Amino acid sequence: MKKYYFLGVLVFISYFLSAQISGTVFRDFNGNGTKESAEPLVAGVVVKAYDVSGAQCGTTQTSTSAVAPNYTINGCSGQVRIEFEIPASACQLSNSIDYSGLSGSAYGSSVQFVGANSSNVNFAVHYPSEYGGSSTFEPAIYSILLNSGDPIPTTPPPPNDPSYTANKPTVTISNYLFDDPRPSNNTEFYSFDFSGGLDTLAKASQTGTLWGNAYSKQANRIFVSAMIRRHCGMGPLGPGGIYMINPASPDLNANLAFANLDALGFSTHAASGAYNIKSNTTRALPAQPNFTPTTDADAYDQVGKTSLGDMDISENGRYLFVINLFDRKIYRLDLQDPANPQIPTAAQISSYNITNPCSSSTDGEFRPFALKVYRGKLYVGLVCSGQDASNNEVATSSTDISLTVYEYDLGINNIPSAPVLFYSQDFSYRETDDLQNYAIPAPMTGNGGAKWRSWMNEFTTYENEPMLTDIEFDNSGDLLLGISDRNGYQTGGGNNDLNGNAPNTKVYANGDIIKVIKANCNFSTTASGSYLNNDFYQDQARWGQVICGGAVYCHSETVLGALAAYRQGDKDEVVTTALNPARDVSNGYLIFNNLNGDQLRGNELFRDDCNPNASACLWKSAAMGDIELLGLESPIEIGNRVWNDTDNDGIQDPGEAAITGVTVQLVKTGSVIATAQTDANGNYYFSSGTGINTASVIYGIIQLMPNMAYTLRIPSYNTQTALLNMNPTTANTGGAGQPDVRDSDGAVSGSNVEASILTTDIPINGANNHTFDFGFAMVNICSTSGIYTTQCNDNGTPANSTDDWFTLTVTGTVTDGSGTYVVKIGAYTSPGTPSGMPISITGNGQGGNPLLQANGSSTYTIRIEDSSDSTCFSSISVGPVLACSNCTDPNCFNVTKQIIR
Repeated sequence: MKKYYFLGVLVFISYFLSAQISGTVFRDFNGNGTKESAEPLVAGVVVKAYDVSGAQCGTTQTSTSAVAPNYTINGCSGQVRIEFEIPASACQLSNSIDYSGLSGSAYGSSVQFVGANSSNVNFAVHYPSEYGGSSTFEPAIYSILLNSGDPIPTTPPPPNDPSYTANKPTVTISNYLFDDPRPSNNTEFYSFDFSGGLDTLAKASQTGTLWGNAYSKQANRIFVSAMIRRHCGMGPLGPGGIYMINPASPDLNANLAFANLDALGFSTHAASGAYNIKSNTTRALPAQPNFTPTTDADAYDQVGKTSLGDMDISENGRYLFVINLFDRKIYRLDLQDPANPQIPTAAQISSYNITNPCSSSTDGEFRPFALKVYRGKLYVGLVCSGQDASNNEVATSSTDISLTVYEYDLGINNIPSAPVLFYSQDFSYRETDDLQNYAIPAPMTGNGGAKWRSWMNEFTTYENEPMLTDIEFDNSGDLLLGISDRNGYQTGGGNNDLNGNAPNTKVYANGDIIKVIKANCNFSTTASGSYLNNDFYQDQARWGQVICGGAVYCHSETVLGALAAYRQGDKDEVVTTALNPARDVSNGYLIFNNLNGDQLRGNELFRDDCNPNASACLWKSAAMGDIELLGLESPIEIGNRVWNDTDNDGIQDPGEAAITGVTVQLVKTGSVIATAQTDANGNYYFSSGTGINTASVIYGIIQLMPNMAYTLRIPSYNTQTALLNMNPTTANTGGAGQPDVRDSDGAVSGSNVEASILTTDIPINGANNHTFDFGFAMVNICSTSGIYTTQCNDNGTPANSTDDWFTLTVTGTVTDGSGTYVVKIGAYTSPGTPSGMPISITGNGQGGNPLLQANGSSTYTIRIEDSSDSTCFSSISVGPVLACSNCTDPNCFNVTKQIIR
């Protein structure tokens, strides 16, 4: 027997120890509620487990593991309520900007009910600005093209003659999800038509030369900003110009002017001297640039030091940020209405200083250019140029040429003194050379590797000077840096040198993408945590494989420094502008896999097919500005659950059943805009997104918008079949922590039960809120009844009637209740007694007994109550009972009456 006994104990212990709840918390980019290959796990989410008594039986935080599951909880038994809580502040996680994911019906929302031995108890985290659209959404690429010549000549050109700069495209749209068109052999490359799928949104006469590019999801508008580029002319607003384009209905003859920083009093170049950007006419830029070499000497040193740099827009669409390269400040333009941007006045423009990190005499001047808004922060990128204010090259080694990234907290408008990234460890690139076939050097410091050099003012067509022109973040929050070649914007094939001589030389632009891992919540520049000196991305010209005998890295490091990230459930990608992405002498873009650096596909946007020995063109110099992806605003989803609150405490306890088939309405300003029915789990959801409607999940509610008030209504609840004989429980009793995720929110309003949705409950698009729950409990159908008798007692003093009292005997009956009852008289409560059995109460007022006076005037309310349910009772008034000496009828000493509920 002992052996069997201990075996039973061991089996029990084994089961108890194996009882484990586990799951995966992840970022959901496409909103389908399912973890996919490119969606990273999220660390730092608090997970709590509660048992049927309401006690917490376990808690943990999701780990930094890259392998699912990323949390486990031990020690619970029976049914369990799991709560997921996004903390106020953790590494790349904050409940002020992160929300529950879309498709709560798929993963279960932030409160789930499971057994103590359950797996795949998952939770999706949603950062609205990272929403990539559903898996069927096809994004577009907004690109900027640069054109040599004068886009606004004194004599207007013929309207459709492509030989004139004015008629050439500057802003275009093309499909992101294209099939790679690049053939695999030389003959096909040079005969292939790459022109398909490109549409013009603006032309040079409207904008002139551009670099900055920012897309507003809220307004569906593109903002682009001016750039100084040698051989390329300024647009109507000059070097401080910002233009706005409607991509839904482009007008190639419209005035696209939005704001001019120079006209508003914020100079983007000098009033005179070397850094004064002169008119296109003074710069001698031709209206038809082919076969007309230009000198444009002043612009050579102005590149990267005047006009505007990168541009980005706040995640709520309210503010536009742009770098002024001349005063090296960040400017913030208040657009006032995100959905309908307004031109700001000077008073609505503010600026931020940038801390100079270039403290050594060999560092040179700091030169900012890159901007990125991400997770409520503004990131600013710059280089220490190795060139001082007098244009002397002061760098003594390539380690003096450094990269710096600052992080501005937009919530407090701080000016950071310490960077989040400062890298000065000799970073290099692979030089562009048609004639060499390099193996992959690791690290990139030799055998075909080349050093970035200091900025310089002497004419050259092959020395490469770094500009940190763009910043992006991949799916995991790693930092991506776009490095552009300043010399690529200072030169153009077949054009003159700075003295007006025509060198008839080729030019080559270089660039790079650098990936910096976010390790332990910091951007690491160590060898184990970064790809700063590894050739992670295969950023080489694909056409080089053809003419270089199949060499994958022939004509390498051809990216031009603009970046845009693309996120989907199965995609973690970055698109970058590039030289020769398809054929040679072309500009376009390449798309890379951020997980392994593979080049996925590429396409050219235009080919400056000229002979630099016979004509003037941009050739293999930089001829593109920034790129942006068309993005969607995240939908909003609200819900969540209707349940049977068996203990009537207003809290969703484990084991309490869901109520299926309850009709729930979404009401806006008094009108019903959507209706759902709860599913088998008691859940209902309303969404402004696209999807296939079910009875419990309703999509396409265009009236569901952020920062607006709504009502969730259960109409005529007492006539709904699913709620017969039920009443709503008490609302808002959830207690500490996250009360709203677990308690009931409904209150009776007439014949309905309603819960209010405040403007603060859904402040922005994507602020999904799955905390609107309704608890109902069965209406008490229990009843009590009984009979009682009274018997007068003269207290042993027959001659004194003032101290007479009486004994009360009650026989109570409980129907459809607990089976026991108590009698209550004032503060007195009798012991519980089985239904049908009598309770005798001595009314002498002693020993805890009530005082029941037989004086012919006093009355007493007695209450027969179910021992377990205070709402099940009956009561009656007893008395007055006459004094014993005044009772002539013997029956007055033994009076029996029936109590009716």
